[in-house]
Amino acid sequence: MFESILLDADTTYLDGKRNARRKLSKLRLAILWCIILLLLVTYIHSVILATNLPKLTAATGLPAWLGVLLAAVGLAMLYRCSRKDPGFIRLNSRDTQYER
Repeated sequence: MFESILLDADTTYLDGKRNARRKLSKLRLAILWCIILLLLVTYIHSVILATNLPKLTAATGLPAWLGVLLAAVGLAMLYRCSRKDPGFIRLNSRDTQYER
């Protein structure tokens, strides 16, 4: 009887730690998103749309906007991959295939 109470208390404690880690990881991801978006907007404003720099030609504008597009696609992939649960992969510790 006492063992089940102790086990329940441990699981509740561990669940609380897991929830705190999840919240912290989501906060870190949000901070990373904000930093990347801020850098992307700064790049567009300071380099691509700058009035004090020479006008972009098609040959220089295409790679500049391609970089913006690739950064946006990278953010979309980061969003999709961070929302997926990879599941649990169990490695057999006795299997020689996984030994180094």
